Amino acid sequence: MIAQPIRQLAIASDKVREGIAAAGRARIPDFTNRKDEIGELSGSLKLMTQAIYARIDAIESFAADVSHELKNPLTSIRSAAETLLIAKTPEQQEKLLAVIQKDVARMDRLITDISNASRLDAELARESREAIDLGKLIKDIVSMYGTTTKDGEVKVIFEEPLSPAYVLGNPSALGQVFRNLIDNARSFSPPQGEVRIILEPPTPRMERTRITVEDDGPGIPPDNI
Repeated sequence: MIAQPIRQLAIASDKVREGIAAAGRARIPDFTNRKDEIGELSGSLKLMTQAIYARIDAIESFAADVSHELKNPLTSIRSAAETLLIAKTPEQQEKLLAVIQKDVARMDRLITDISNASRLDAELARESREAIDLGKLIKDIVSMYGTTTKDGEVKVIFEEPLSPAYVLGNPSALGQVFRNLIDNARSFSPPQGEVRIILEPPTPRMERTRITVEDDGPGIPPDNI
C-alpha cells in the first residue's frame, strides 16, 4: 500500500529524467484517487512533469521561430551579395548594398530582441510572484496617461469593473505589457481618438480574466496578423 506506489513514482521520475534527454515523454502514475500523502505526491509530480514538458515545448518552438526569422534576412543578404558580383552599373550596386545594409540592421534588431526576451524570461523565472489587483494596476497606469496627455492627443479610458480581479505575477513586468499595448494603440489612433481598456473578471463560465485594449485605428491587415 505504501512502498509499491512510492517505488512506481520513483521509477517514473527516473524515466522522465531519461526521457528528457531522449526527447521522450514519460508518464507519472496517477494515484490522486488516494486521499493521502501518496496521492498528493502523485499529483504534485504530475503537475511538475507537465510544467517541464511545457517548458521544453516552448523552448523548441522559440528556437524554431528564431531560426525562421534569421533565415529570411540571411537568404536576402546571400542573394544580394551574389547579384552584386554581376551588377553592371553603380546604381545597381548601390541598390544591392542598401538591401544588404537593411537586412543586416534587421538581423541586429532580431538578435537584440532575442537576447532581451531570454534575459526577461530568466528574470521572471527567478522573481517571486505576488497577488496583483489588476483593476488598481490598470487604473494607476491610465491615470499616468491622463496627467501627461495634451489637448488633441489620444485619450486612454478605463472603467473599473464591479468585481475585483487578481493574478499572481510581477507587477512591474505586467505593467510594462499594458503600457506597450496602450502606446501601440495610441500610435495608430487618429487625433482626438480614444483607447479603451476593458477588464473582465473571471466568471463561473469563464475562469480566466480577460483584458482588452481597443482603439479607433485602422486595425491590423489580415496578411500581417
